[in-house]
Amino acid sequence: MTSFGPRDRLPKLKGSLANPTSFYDLTLEAQKILGGAHLQHILLLGQRTADMHKAMAQAQDNKDFTYEEFSLHYQKSLYSGLKTLIRTTSKMLNAGMDKLSDENKKQAREYFKYTELLENSFRKISHKKVDLKKIRIHGHYHLSRILFTGNDYEIIGFEGDLSFSFHQKKVKKSSLRDLATLIYSIHRIAQLTSIHNAYDMKYPIRWFHYISGFIVNSYIHHAKGEPFMPKNREDFNMLLEIFLLERCLTELRYELERKPAYIGIPIRLIKYVCNQYPGSSDNTERSS
Repeated sequence: MTSFGPRDRLPKLKGSLANPTSFYDLTLEAQKILGGAHLQHILLLGQRTADMHKAMAQAQDNKDFTYEEFSLHYQKSLYSGLKTLIRTTSKMLNAGMDKLSDENKKQAREYFKYTELLENSFRKISHKKVDLKKIRIHGHYHLSRILFTGNDYEIIGFEGDLSFSFHQKKVKKSSLRDLATLIYSIHRIAQLTSIHNAYDMKYPIRWFHYISGFIVNSYIHHAKGEPFMPKNREDFNMLLEIFLLERCLTELRYELERKPAYIGIPIRLIKYVCNQYPGSSDNTERSS
């Protein structure tokens, strides 16, 4: 898994997605494991993600790219849709329970323990207006849409999610949806690597914990002050949490339909995110 393997020992976790740890605040042992050229590539990925959103937000002379306001009405409609997503995903998981292996049934039962926490997280978006602009986003920002050239990244696949209609693809959204999709994609790769190599499942979540935090820090640094960014860190954290959990539910439905053996991948991330926010160190350790 990139710069280190399952025999390397990651020290006790520090930070959270809500409050990521800087690389330079880690112990020397952790820096040795997570550093090198790999770290620079990760930081560059956060920067290029911010650059993509800045480029898409600059075409204000084109009506298809002009900003749109977040409104409380829009936020409440998002909350309504997210509640429906929990309900339909839970119904789908219940209906497919008999087809799951014993291990995946165990994961499914774990999911149902978190449905109330999911709704509590989603409810936050209906409480107060978030001050930011909606923009045209990539819409399908998985790692498969990001090509590494050897010293930089080239982003492809701007046609968006193929399951969406053309009209749906044109709807403007928060740029943090793309960031959440990228973070989920990194989590999935780490989990698949461990599944295929029979690694301890604690290992990929710890690797993901730091790598995703480095990307979030890099993105915030390079997108700071842009109209599509929330004006305060509290709102940024809330939206990233919500969109990441939304992505987990969407991917859980996908796995159930196509690859039920992998339903543990989104469920593990749901547990991780719910235990992370607001980001106490105790929660961080519990999620590992």
